[in-house]
Amino acid sequence: MDAPPVQYVRTSDGYDIAFAVRGEGRPFVFLPLGFSHAEFVWRLFRPWLEGLARRFQLVQYDSRGQGLSTRDLPENHCMADWQTDLEAVLDCLALDRAILFGGCHIGHVAVRFAAEHPERVDALILAGCSVAMSAWPQAFWGTVPAQNWRFFLESLVPRRFPSELLETTVREFDAAMKPADWSTYFRALADSDIAGILPRLRVPTLVLHARAFTQFSSDEAVKLASLVPRARLRLIDGDDLYGDASEGLAAIEEFLEDHPAKIDRVSQASQLSARQLQVLRLVAIGKSNREIAQELVLSERTIERHVSDIYARIGVRNRAEATGFAMSRLLLG
Repeated sequence: MDAPPVQYVRTSDGYDIAFAVRGEGRPFVFLPLGFSHAEFVWRLFRPWLEGLARRFQLVQYDSRGQGLSTRDLPENHCMADWQTDLEAVLDCLALDRAILFGGCHIGHVAVRFAAEHPERVDALILAGCSVAMSAWPQAFWGTVPAQNWRFFLESLVPRRFPSELLETTVREFDAAMKPADWSTYFRALADSDIAGILPRLRVPTLVLHARAFTQFSSDEAVKLASLVPRARLRLIDGDDLYGDASEGLAAIEEFLEDHPAKIDRVSQASQLSARQLQVLRLVAIGKSNREIAQELVLSERTIERHVSDIYARIGVRNRAEATGFAMSRLLLG
């Protein structure tokens, strides 16, 4: 399975965020680690990404400062900026709800977003995530990159990689982020602590931890899971951040079987966002996608995504059925 084509969305504060979508079904967002690159990440995490794309509508993206997104982070870059990137991608794809999957510091971003926007999060999956970033070896992440960038990048490569693959991966990491951006990036995440946020989570949460992960022990995963109401903890094989893909995917499937997508049973129309209702009304009065795009000042591709998502949400197959749905529910007034 090849890497999906890259698309772009601009955030509310002017950053261009690269993202890609593959697969169908329940929306599942794979949040980016520090050296994410929308193209290279498919080689590095292929078992995970291919497995997820076979099960879900998989969304992946590069946050600001990395990969194919806008580089050159400002000195005042902070954790909230990563939430802005996530929100921009969700809004661009008209995803009112999604499963969020994050590890390391990006797990903290997912937790903060879920706490602030529980209505937009179907479930939360955290892998290799600590309660506080201080649990990670700070000297390695903060001091080593400034002293020896090459050695730092080599240290990020999984130990099982042969020398030729190690060299390729180091080049890709180097292409994914500049040293200056990493320095700013690290300062934004180093002091993050979610101990006070975790007890407020009201979304289904699964905590995964690889048994042989060396950055910190499973005790940290136990601590994190114990702070989240009704969270589920699963230890899996593996020695890297996400652990064994086959075990992890099976754990996610089992977890989500117990937590199906939330549906508003009062009215199908209430599943639609304000923008989707706007698009549906225009479809129902006979406007084409191009005409709707012109009226709403959006791209025709964005309208196509809205229309496709509307069909799926209200259970219709074409414009005629969508029009009937709108008329039967008095949505044209």
